[in-house]
Parts: sequence; C-alpha cells; structure tokens
Amino acid sequence: NEVGIDRVLGKRAVVIDEIDPLRGKGIVRVAQEEWRAESDDGERIPRDAEVEVTGVQGTRLIVKLALRPDLQGAVEPEV
Repeated sequence: NEVGIDRVLGKRAVVIDEIDPLRGKGIVRVAQEEWRAESDDGERIPRDAEVEVTGVQGTRLIVKLALRPDLQGAVEPEV
C-alpha cells in the first residue's frame, strides 16, 4: 500500500481549477484528493481536462494533458 505523495505518480486526474502558470494556480483531483498542480510544459490546461501525473515537486503535482482513449491513433484527415 503506497503512502505519501508518490502514490499518485502515473495516475489520471481531472483539472478542477484551471492550471495557469502566469497566475501560479491550478488544482487537480486524483481519486478523492485535491492537489495543487502545474503543467510539465508551462502551458495552461483548462478546467475539466484530463491529465496524467508525471512528477512531484514539493507538494505540487506536475501534470501533462492526457491523451483521450477515443482519440488515440486518430489520423488527421488530408486536405
């Protein structure tokens, strides 16, 4: 049974307060817990987006936008 903040590494989360590096804000929910978060690439991530926890920095989670399963392998149509 994992304890501590490392137990959320690799887990999926939902953004409940937009991740905005300029404001230094962002909150995600992992399971039933809320964590402060920032994006791994310094980009904004909108509320309700699904993200994956890629790291931990102090008491903040580092997250990246998750690929949606229904879009994986999708090919852009040629124009």
